[in-house]
Amino acid sequence: MREDFLYFAFGSNLHTPQMAERCPGSEPLHSAHLDGHRLAFCGHSPRWGGGVATVVDDSAATVPGLVYRMTADDIEKLDVFENYPEIYRREDIALKTQDGSSLAAFTYRRNIVEPSAPSLKYFHQIWSAYRSLGLEQRGLWEAVETSLGNGKPGPGGSEQDLIPTTSPR
Repeated sequence: MREDFLYFAFGSNLHTPQMAERCPGSEPLHSAHLDGHRLAFCGHSPRWGGGVATVVDDSAATVPGLVYRMTADDIEKLDVFENYPEIYRREDIALKTQDGSSLAAFTYRRNIVEPSAPSLKYFHQIWSAYRSLGLEQRGLWEAVETSLGNGKPGPGGSEQDLIPTTSPR
């Protein structure tokens, strides 16, 4: 009998082709949001060349994302990509769906949070997913602006490249 798990993606795993490659048994279900947290970019990923996404406690904020149905095999594969448990830890969370119902899932959260700007490639993958999924972008732009206050963008760009004039205010 197959046992399924619900995973909440908020960073590059919002990009469904990436998840299909990393976790072939995963299935994107629907968007949801994590209340009491905000998106942040921190650390340094050699794979992406800059800071990577995590969630941090913030009672006044919410993080939008995508819920996937996952198999145990998929979780093992994703653990490798997320450098679990050294860099990220798994956390059980309570989400809200678009219709306001609660949903139990898990997500990955960085163990150490040191603000750092994302690379252009990483940022654009997340931003493209936000747009295609119709997710609220304000928190994404705030996370980028905060990370830029603590460092330079990753390879391939400048601050101007990361923050276009179309960011919501």
